Amino acid sequence: MNKIHKQHQQQISEKWSLMTNTEKIQFIEKMSQMLTKMESVDMISHMEMMLSDQQHDPAHSKMKYDVHDKDKMKNSKMKHNKAGN
Repeated sequence: MNKIHKQHQQQISEKWSLMTNTEKIQFIEKMSQMLTKMESVDMISHMEMMLSDQQHDPAHSKMKYDVHDKDKMKNSKMKHNKAGN
């Protein structure tokens, strides 16, 4: 995991040097949103999302369900299980 993290840091640094000021501002805003979302999710909920059959794509924040709402996630699992049977 540390190796991947270092690779990502290097890639971000390289990309950052090529960005315009407008792109940098947009990037900072997106990263801030992502960090805020990550800080609001406890690790148990995050792991449950990763272990479920839902797509886990934190880099693009395109998860089908809001990770902040455990009831939604539980209900969706129940619906999925019923549909599979």
